[in-house]
Amino acid sequence: MKRTFKGGRRPLLKLKVKGMVRRNEIVSLIAQGMPVLEVAKKLGISKYCVRRHMHVALAAGEHFPSNLTPEAVAELRTIEAEGLSQVKAKLHAALQEVKVDNAVGVARLGESYAKIS
Repeated sequence: MKRTFKGGRRPLLKLKVKGMVRRNEIVSLIAQGMPVLEVAKKLGISKYCVRRHMHVALAAGEHFPSNLTPEAVAELRTIEAEGLSQVKAKLHAALQEVKVDNAVGVARLGESYAKIS
């Protein structure tokens, strides 16, 4: 006999936990090297459901290892800062050469340089 709930729907917390358990199962199968199609066949769902569960899991950051040391984080920030300073130098040189006066032109030029580098 199926249990009915107030409003005809299951409690939200129960649905969230069920989805989280399913995501953990899918992520563990993918981590073992199983292709998406095989995971879908094994669990009886479509490949699009597997991809959606993976997208949600990765967007939430639930399954990323937190093994970055403070030194590694500092190094990544330094690399990013160097890249940004190179973009800034290229933008400054381009602005001197082109002599753009309006803000829209400056913004578009900066955006194009940011995409390039």
